[in-house]
Amino acid sequence: MSSKQAAYMVRDAKARGMRITAETGPHYLLRQPSDMDKVGSLLKMNPPVRTQDHAEVLWEGLRSGYVDMLATDHSPHTLEEKGSDIYGKLTKPAIWDCISGFCGVETGVPLILTEVNKGRLTLNQYVKVACENPARVWQIYPKKGAIRLGSDGDVTIIDMDKESIIDVNKLHSKNKPSPWHGWKVKGLPVATIVRGHAQMRDGEPIGKAVGKMVKPTPE
Repeated sequence: MSSKQAAYMVRDAKARGMRITAETGPHYLLRQPSDMDKVGSLLKMNPPVRTQDHAEVLWEGLRSGYVDMLATDHSPHTLEEKGSDIYGKLTKPAIWDCISGFCGVETGVPLILTEVNKGRLTLNQYVKVACENPARVWQIYPKKGAIRLGSDGDVTIIDMDKESIIDVNKLHSKNKPSPWHGWKVKGLPVATIVRGHAQMRDGEPIGKAVGKMVKPTPE
């Protein structure tokens, strides 16, 4: 969800007791159409990024609870598909020829932790919209989205004081198109644990793959 109109519709529907959920992503919270002057088609999305007044409503929705989830909309297209070089210079005749989306998984956490450091969300609010609420919506809570007896032991350890600059050349996705190159962040994940197995340390994958299919358990 990218627009304030959509956010208001969800808010009003929830107030009437309708069963409805909504998510947004970091690009809708932090970027504006004018940013395409610098990063070109790397920022092309469906729906498109919008102006600051829309972003402020989405932030309020996350804080107030009528925007349930914060996702990445990970879409790791090739640079050729994006019609751009790695720094945003257009390589296709027209932006309409460029595909929408970019890789967002690896940059999502530091981008939002930076905003937590600025006071836009509390850390507990971030955990709720990024972990607990998605697990509830997909009916895999509390196996996922919680730290408690019987849960899977999935933990991200963060350093709220650690600073960095996003470098697309260091991302681990097979395809790396991203409009976040050069973006300064403060607050980084330093380790990831999946079902008790260490899988990332200091930004690098470690250990062997331990993923398992998780099936919903409808209430």
